[in-house]
Amino acid sequence: EPAVVMDSSTPPGTGPAASAAAARDADLVALLRAGRRDDAFAKLFERYEKLVFRLCHGLVGSSGADDAAQEAFVRIWRSLHSFDGSAALSTWIYTVARNSCFTMLRSDGTRARRFQSLGEDDDMDFPAEPATEVDDKVVLTVQQAVDALPEKQRIVLQLFYWQDNSVEEVCDMLAMPEGTVKTLLHRGRQRLAAQLANQREALL
Repeated sequence: EPAVVMDSSTPPGTGPAASAAAARDADLVALLRAGRRDDAFAKLFERYEKLVFRLCHGLVGSSGADDAAQEAFVRIWRSLHSFDGSAALSTWIYTVARNSCFTMLRSDGTRARRFQSLGEDDDMDFPAEPATEVDDKVVLTVQQAVDALPEKQRIVLQLFYWQDNSVEEVCDMLAMPEGTVKTLLHRGRQRLAAQLANQREALL
């Protein structure tokens, strides 16, 4: 599986962030322990639907996000009875979702882009009037700069900025320590700024 989702410096599912995540989902775990899987899944779906979709969107792009998210929740439903509490429930959910995305990528026979490039995201706000030639050039130049970022930096920037997840949510989604996510955000911003600075004349 692609190495983008793991960082071995800090084991996932440990530390203060994991404790907070476990406390957040204590009600779901209690329902599971009481044998109320239907109720637990209904609440789980409501709580994680958007976050799982965002993760899938970041990993496989807009064209496959719906299918990957749907497959993830099918897998979650089927395996929910086996959740043993050894990790935070959110960590387990995102692991299932990541695996669904990787299965889709492998079935396509390609390491397809794992994020939706700037300018192609359905949720972004664009002006109502038609883009000018200069606007098109700016969008294309920024897209190319984003595409040129290292994979981990691209995905973290996508999840944090373009899909509006918090640092904690990105950590959970990618099973990365907070320090690693913040470092990737910092380096991604620096590299993107440097690339765009080199293209400044092309944007004018």
